[in-house]
Amino acid sequence: MRARVERQTDERFRQQFDKLYRENQPKIFRVACGVTGNHEDAEEVVQNVFLKLIEAQPSPDFIKDPPRYLCRAAVHEAASMFRSRQREKLVDEDLTDVDVPSEAGIWGGDGDSERLEDLEQSLKVARDQLNPYLAALVTLRYDLDCKVADIAKIFRRTRFTIGMHLMRARRELKRLMSTPGGTQ
Repeated sequence: MRARVERQTDERFRQQFDKLYRENQPKIFRVACGVTGNHEDAEEVVQNVFLKLIEAQPSPDFIKDPPRYLCRAAVHEAASMFRSRQREKLVDEDLTDVDVPSEAGIWGGDGDSERLEDLEQSLKVARDQLNPYLAALVTLRYDLDCKVADIAKIFRRTRFTIGMHLMRARRELKRLMSTPGGTQ
């Protein structure tokens, strides 16, 4: 009897998962393609997102809004893939001729690094609360330095529309970072 119930549950899960994949795969692929810059990496990102979804217990965010969760997961996965590829490129570079004094520093001390860490944490929390579309735009434009024209092509929008959406995203991030619990 128990095996029969498990088979029915497995079959129901498989059907629900297939439906979730069919409904969300094109959108997730577009977001991932926008972040990674190519179709092969975007397809890998989509596969990783759904594989991780199968392997782990769904989070409360997924249960509340699956498409939003999947888009955000795709952006994070794609950004992670992009960063790892950038690190691979850096490892391959020859840095033997670079002369950097050991006492060189970016910050002047006096708690600057702590303020930077606080700002980074506040920004991370605020970005997690952003609409997935706006979060993807912010990632593409500011983390990956994509041009507005390229982002417009990816999302099939005009440059003006993308510019307006980026302005809205910045305004929303500023608002989220300045609320109680933020750093400003």
